[in-house]
Amino acid sequence: MARLDNNSLRRWWSRLVAILTLDGFLRSKSPIVTAAWEFDTFSAIEKFRILIARNPGAILDARSLPLSKDQMKRALQAAWLAEKTTARRDWLETGHFLLSNFQYGVGAPLGPAFPGDSATAIKSAEKYLHFLDVSNKDGQELMLEFAKFKERNGTNIDH
Repeated sequence: MARLDNNSLRRWWSRLVAILTLDGFLRSKSPIVTAAWEFDTFSAIEKFRILIARNPGAILDARSLPLSKDQMKRALQAAWLAEKTTARRDWLETGHFLLSNFQYGVGAPLGPAFPGDSATAIKSAEKYLHFLDVSNKDGQELMLEFAKFKERNGTNIDH
């Protein structure tokens, strides 16, 4: 049997964690795979929370997310399923909606403040308004998606 060095092992493990889906996570009986997924999910959600806290109301590039947007959705959904308190579930649902503030192609964070000369400010405002429209549409889709997710998975919680 070939021996794996640490870098090969890390790459293999990273690929394994990256290909896990919510469905695979829920069906997995392996405590090692489950523990890795839970750690990765917790870590990604914590980084996501910090991004939101540091950039309130801003539209950010989706590349700044700790995982891809689809992976973040699955991580938030998996955490919601594992969570038993209403307050934390509400935050995870809100986080799912706040993914709409992350759009591909934004570049530097966009907010409602437009510094610089008037020509630069107008360009910034136009870009912000474009991505604000995209973000609003995405937010509506994300809310509907999460409502369907909750219907499929029930809303039973222990208080």
